[in-house]
Amino acid sequence: MPSYLVVTPISEQALEVLASLVDEPFETDHPDCLTIDEAGLIGIDRIRELKNFLARRPYSRHSQQVFVPHAERLTIPAQNALLKTLEEPPEQAQLVLAARHESQLLATIVSRCRIIRPTLTTLKQTSDIAPELISLLKLPIWKRIQLAGRLGYPKERAKDWLVKATYHFREELRLKPTLNTLANLKLTLETLARIEANVDPRLALEELFLQLLTSGQEMGGGGD
Repeated sequence: MPSYLVVTPISEQALEVLASLVDEPFETDHPDCLTIDEAGLIGIDRIRELKNFLARRPYSRHSQQVFVPHAERLTIPAQNALLKTLEEPPEQAQLVLAARHESQLLATIVSRCRIIRPTLTTLKQTSDIAPELISLLKLPIWKRIQLAGRLGYPKERAKDWLVKATYHFREELRLKPTLNTLANLKLTLETLARIEANVDPRLALEELFLQLLTSGQEMGGGGD
């Protein structure tokens, strides 16, 4: 998984975006979850802790999750020490940083992360997207392409829709986990990352809308 930087002044919003990005709930007391935070500056010793944490294998999950809710508090030496891990995170690692503004971090830190800038209303409106997603999955191909054209511009509109869809699939996965929902979550995250990397939003949404799946059977359920 790529490293993410959530740019928002609202800590609760960063937590909600975190929940939409990781494949399992982030729990502060879980041995496979690590929060790097301090009331003051965050020094290089905490980055050593992070690296030691990622050097071992997960205890009971498929991945290890690291959340830095106030990345702007990282000292310059700490940021420099973090660069290599952000650029080449271990395969099992999920790293999410949050900051009020990317200008508070070294440009080299920012360049190694996928940037997410949720709007103030994005996560409060996720329930609005559920009927739209249900309808989307029933549309013929040509209407899905037509919808992608409407949502694809401007770029921020496409990103806003994708963040809401990501959160929706994350909640759906928590309440009723299915392989199709997991696949939809991963596809949506990949599409968001592609748009952040300057892929044409309309084309990226077209590809996503043609791949989205209906919910399907619950994970772990048996067939008839």
